[in-house]
Amino acid sequence: MAHRVVLVFPRSTYRTGDPPLGVAYLAAALRKARPALDIRIVDGTFLGGEKKLLQAVRAARGDVVGVYVDSLMPLVASRVAEAAREGGASVVAGGPHATVAAETLLPAFDAIVLGEGEPIIADVVDRAIARAPFGDVPNVVWRESAGGPPKRSCAPYRPPDLDALPFPAWDLLPMERYLHRWPYLDTLDVATVGTNIVASRGCAEQCAYCQPTLDSLFGRGPRRRSPASIVAEVEALQQRYGVRGIFFHDDTLTTRRRWLLELCEALLQMRRPILWGCNSRVDCLDHELVDAMVASGMRSIHLGIEAGSRRIREEVLHKRVDLDRLESLLAHLRHRGAHALGFFMLGSPTEDLREMLATVKLATRLDLTEATFSLTSVLPGTHIATQMSADNRFALCNDANTGIDYYNARNFSDRASLIGAGTLRAIQLGALAAFYGHPRRLGYVARHLLTRRGMMKLGMKMGRFLKL
Repeated sequence: MAHRVVLVFPRSTYRTGDPPLGVAYLAAALRKARPALDIRIVDGTFLGGEKKLLQAVRAARGDVVGVYVDSLMPLVASRVAEAAREGGASVVAGGPHATVAAETLLPAFDAIVLGEGEPIIADVVDRAIARAPFGDVPNVVWRESAGGPPKRSCAPYRPPDLDALPFPAWDLLPMERYLHRWPYLDTLDVATVGTNIVASRGCAEQCAYCQPTLDSLFGRGPRRRSPASIVAEVEALQQRYGVRGIFFHDDTLTTRRRWLLELCEALLQMRRPILWGCNSRVDCLDHELVDAMVASGMRSIHLGIEAGSRRIREEVLHKRVDLDRLESLLAHLRHRGAHALGFFMLGSPTEDLREMLATVKLATRLDLTEATFSLTSVLPGTHIATQMSADNRFALCNDANTGIDYYNARNFSDRASLIGAGTLRAIQLGALAAFYGHPRRLGYVARHLLTRRGMMKLGMKMGRFLKL
């Protein structure tokens, strides 16, 4: 009988239209390298909560259970590991949180995979099945005995050639449910069928709230797929699922102009046109580039604006945003029929009430169709975490594995601030009300209220901030 490997995506809250591509890539790489294995994915997104997720993990009865761990779900991931151990499984963790806080997870897991797992997943599974040491497998942390010191592999590691990776194992995911909830082109039509793909990994920027964690995961600077590889994946999604839209879930798609123009040309030449969106920085875009993107199908772009205060943007978050350039860019996007979403953060370290209200005022005034207002949270291993841990003004959550919910709460306190958690939440909810209550967004809101699917998607988006 074939050994069974179960990969778990332990999301138990916040239903979404974003399929867990990282887990699906691992499943595809493992299936290619070890075709005799019985490989399954347990995706908790639509199971109905943590209890049912744990039941599904127990029922899967994996010989090896691999668990994706990011900073939103370490507690649930540890409980998944416990449930898997009950059935005698070897349990391995991977993902962003596992990479930057590996030793803190070792009591719950047999081994931790650091960074990108595709090149080593087959070897990790082989050792886990045999209950053998991981010393000759690169980028692994493990203990050889309970309570023993952590060991870290020194074997050389080579990042994967992104073009050589098989497409994600979509067949192991509840893709129809993700397609039904996909939100990225709701600005055009809430019924658009679409999904996400990844064209590059890594980021060259040094924003304080996500670096050097991204470098730890993917190495320094972005690595990109060829336009031909990307188009092949889009065409496969069109044929298999009838998608009309895609969203590039890269951290920043637009940092290399020449490559992006080649990608736009390749998308433009496809037999069946595709609409698309992406994440970008303001300083990466100009009118000529936007024109090429729109011509190839781009209709939605997400921009990290973060704060209305220049001090917060530049001195605290290390984010450069020229507001004059931003306004010109947004006007040009609107003129070309593309929509923009702005990412904003509230409650950053040292941010006062006046600066937060400036963020709300800026967001409401800008020609944006959508906006999110998250509460600044400190991710383990980032520049901002290092700075705050050395400043007695701030009290960080001491337990790296309690999890983060940047939709609803900060994971630090500011001893010098008079703004409490309740006031911060009131500002956040007031920002959402001010933004979406503005006449400029009434058409967007009304579009969601006209159909059952639109109302479902609106509820999904609101639920993140209201804990619905």
